Amino acid sequence: QRMEMPAADDLQQYLLDAVQQFADELQGGIGNQSQTKFPRPALLLALLELYQQQKPEWLKEFLLLTLDQMATRGLHDAIGGGFFRYTIDPDWNTPHFEKMLYTNAGLARVYSRAYEVFGRVQYLLVAEETVDFMLREMRLPNGGFASALSAHDSEGVEGGSYLWQRDEISQVLSSAQWHRLGQVAQLLDVEGQLLPAAQLVGSDWKDVRQRLYEKRRQNPPQVDSKLLPSWNGYMLSALAKLVQQTGNRNYRLAGEKLYALLLEQYRQGLYRTAQGVNRRYLEDFVFVAQGVRDWQQLYPDNSNQALVFDLVSQVFDLFLTEQGWRLSDTQLLPLPSDLLIIADAQLPSPDSVILTLCKELKLVENAQYASRLQMLMKYTDTKLNFDILSYASHVIYQSSRKTVSDVIQAEKNGKLP
Repeated sequence: QRMEMPAADDLQQYLLDAVQQFADELQGGIGNQSQTKFPRPALLLALLELYQQQKPEWLKEFLLLTLDQMATRGLHDAIGGGFFRYTIDPDWNTPHFEKMLYTNAGLARVYSRAYEVFGRVQYLLVAEETVDFMLREMRLPNGGFASALSAHDSEGVEGGSYLWQRDEISQVLSSAQWHRLGQVAQLLDVEGQLLPAAQLVGSDWKDVRQRLYEKRRQNPPQVDSKLLPSWNGYMLSALAKLVQQTGNRNYRLAGEKLYALLLEQYRQGLYRTAQGVNRRYLEDFVFVAQGVRDWQQLYPDNSNQALVFDLVSQVFDLFLTEQGWRLSDTQLLPLPSDLLIIADAQLPSPDSVILTLCKELKLVENAQYASRLQMLMKYTDTKLNFDILSYASHVIYQSSRKTVSDVIQAEKNGKLP
């Protein structure tokens, strides 16, 4: 039986309550003091929107702390720009040295949006130098972007491209530059080697960073040159946002070339080939549709105005069934019932993206899409209610456990009334 859906304001409050419960108040981000830390761009974007609507002071403090910590600790590459995938400690100090396209595209969007919300120029600079890194190190000859830079350097050493001996840094920089770097940056100890950590963005640091970067490029990380349409669509959205904010010509040219590449892949069917099998994937159609939509909002393309509508239509035709989503058009087994709606993961939830697109394109008023949207909303309603109940049960359990713990401790201290 279908449960009554909570109001939108209640759903937003559930999210804020969950974040407040699990937020790390000391270091930012989500998680406790014994966990790895992931940046979670989709969540941060949602929280930036909620802050702009409601202005809770605790959320502002949490967002600023998280954004500042990520940009000034080991998660962020202070020399070459961009972000690593996650840190293996809760303090954002020691990264897993892999750099993913989706992480950097997502965080470029986060920092550019944070600049709009908080008006802090350093956030826009972080977004720009993150995109600059991707243009420089991840862009492929055809205008697309590689999926990742390996954690290993050209000699197979993990983190070898990013770690330094102290005398290596001092030999590359002048004495004045070395002194200045020491005043501003932290040199984090990672297994006996140093990882510079700071927000060295802007023209004031250009020469220092360039010297260190040129030395580091003698031992570059390995490139995973797979071109995934979904991640590239996500990247096109990030480029569109920064072009809108800055008018940067390099970003515009990169976006134009990526847009043309995605159009060509669309005309070829958006297939991925693996082990001799061609498959089409839900996330490819969804994020290419979103990226193309965002780019066309900036630069209307009259010859391809119907493209987004066609991509959305194919999402429903190829992947939505009475049993739920199929992740690919040749999926052998149906999804289990608890995955009828797909959660945020390395990319935002395809459900939320496709519903937003349908709203923007006013497909909710189109009879052709009415039954499909009704089916999708049915799954969304049911899954959201399940998640809300699960979260409520978790909070009750945690509160009960804390209460019992407090009673036991009070008894040990002889302070029970």
